[in-house]
Amino acid sequence: MAENKLYDAAVKGDIRSLLDLLKEDPLIFDRVSFTCSNKTPLHIATICQHTAFVQEIAQRNPLLAAELDSHQSSSLHIASAKGYAEIVKATVSASPDMCLARDFHGRNPLHLAAINGQVMVFNELIKTSSLAVQEKADRGQTVLHLCVKHKQLQCRLFMWSLVVIMWSTVTSTVITYALSIAVVRPQKDRKPTRDGVRNTVYCG
Repeated sequence: MAENKLYDAAVKGDIRSLLDLLKEDPLIFDRVSFTCSNKTPLHIATICQHTAFVQEIAQRNPLLAAELDSHQSSSLHIASAKGYAEIVKATVSASPDMCLARDFHGRNPLHLAAINGQVMVFNELIKTSSLAVQEKADRGQTVLHLCVKHKQLQCRLFMWSLVVIMWSTVTSTVITYALSIAVVRPQKDRKPTRDGVRNTVYCG
């Protein structure tokens, strides 16, 4: 069957065979995504770290990046846990929403990168989706909790630096806004002076 040949090509990372199969059957990816209850060829190629093969599939069929295996894991979950940064880039480019996808344990790809200390992947996922930082795993654990629990110092330091940057940005914005109000907003006129001349005072 053509599907079996596709899986063989994924295991080997054989792009030439992949292209030949697509010439013979342009809809082969669609059939695989509907009939496979476990891992797709994209999962397999990711596990085997065939970066170029993954990039080819992600470019030709981005929807395959959203497929989950029997553990509710996407290929992005696997790449994030393993630290395959280039595969992560290709996958999030095809399907950025998968940064928020949860596996069987309620963990998104960023959680797995934190648990395994994959700093490059950690950085890439945050750049793609800052919302992933706010998500909690099933037991209510945040990304920072997971960094501490699994003793991943580099990821923890990266998280703290991110918090500092965010806090500095917010503080700077608030101060700038407050100063702009003080400069633009006029105060009420003062009471008339003895000679009857009214003075208007502006902050600034």
